[in-house]
Amino acid sequence: MGLTDTTSSKEKETTQKPTYSSSQLLSLPQELFMDICENLHPKDLYTLSLVCKQFRIILWSNSTNTQQIWCNSRSKFLKSNIKLPNSLTEQKFIWLGFLGHNCQYC
Repeated sequence: MGLTDTTSSKEKETTQKPTYSSSQLLSLPQELFMDICENLHPKDLYTLSLVCKQFRIILWSNSTNTQQIWCNSRSKFLKSNIKLPNSLTEQKFIWLGFLGHNCQYC
């Protein structure tokens, strides 16, 4: 005797998880992507930069907009009075000062 599925097709439609394609996220307009990034913790920004080449290019750019995103994130989530040295970008400063927990020589 075989098992039969007694779930109606309407119930199946409502219980199925939505599927998303990574290409949907990659096809977001850059301005919208930047707006989303403005609300992320620096650690999340760094993690997002590891997702794909396109995100890395955007989030590790030296552009004024990108630097402002990292600066705002640092100000919002990492309470520190340390000024950004002229020789570092916001990303490198955050990594060295707050996210990198390993010895630089190890």
